[in-house]
Amino acid sequence: MTLSTILVVNMTFGQTYDDLRIMFVDENYEKLLKTAEQYTMKESTKNDAEPYLWLARGLFAMSKNEDYTNQDKYKKAFNDCLTWLGKYYKKDKTLSLYNDHRDFFVEVKTQIFELIETDIVAGNWAKALGNISKIPKVSPGNFALDYLAGACNFNKGDKTTARDNWKKADGLLKEATDEMINGWEKPDKLMLALGMVESAKCYVKMKKPELAKDLMKKGLNWFDDIEFYMDYYESL
Repeated sequence: MTLSTILVVNMTFGQTYDDLRIMFVDENYEKLLKTAEQYTMKESTKNDAEPYLWLARGLFAMSKNEDYTNQDKYKKAFNDCLTWLGKYYKKDKTLSLYNDHRDFFVEVKTQIFELIETDIVAGNWAKALGNISKIPKVSPGNFALDYLAGACNFNKGDKTTARDNWKKADGLLKEATDEMINGWEKPDKLMLALGMVESAKCYVKMKKPELAKDLMKKGLNWFDDIEFYMDYYESL
C-alpha cells in the first residue's frame, strides 16, 4: 500500500486505535496511558471516544494489580478509571463502542454496586454516598443514585435532602418502562433494586409501611430474580 493510499484510507475511515488495543493486550499499561492521553489532547482526535475508553480500561486493569496500586502515582487508579469512563460516555453518546467492551463495563458497574452494598450493610452512610456519587460515571441515566442517596441521607439524619432525593427518584421511576429496565445490565438492576429496598426500609422507619409496599410493588416486573428484593417485599 502506498503512502497516498494510506492517507486516503485514514481520511475516509478516520483514526483507528489498534496501537492502544495492542498495548492493552500486551499489558503495557503505562505506555497505553501516555499514548491514549496524547490522543485526548490532540486537536484531530480529542473528540473521539475510544482513547478515553482505553484510558479507563488501562487504569482499571492497573487498579487490580498491587505492583501499580502500591505506587503513589497509581494508588487511586480505580477512581481515575471512573473519571476517564465518565469522559468516555460524554464522547460516545450512541454507545457505539459498548458491545465490543461489554465485559469491562459490566465488571466496573459490578464493583461499584459491591462497594455501595458493603457500605450500606456496614451502616457507613457517608462513605456509601461517596460511592453512590460515582454511579453517573459508570451508568449514566441510572436513577438508582437518587433512591440510594435518599436512603443514606435519611439514615444519617438529613431528612430534607432525603425527601428531595426521593422526589426526584419517584419522578424518574414514573417515566421508566419495562423495556428500559429489563434492558439494563444486571449490576444496573442490582443498584436500583438496592436503592428501592433501602428506601422502603426508611419508609417503614417513618411508620409509612403502605408507602414502602407501594414502592416495592413497582419493581416486581424487573427484580423477580433478585433474591434480596423479593425477600424484603415478602416480609412487608
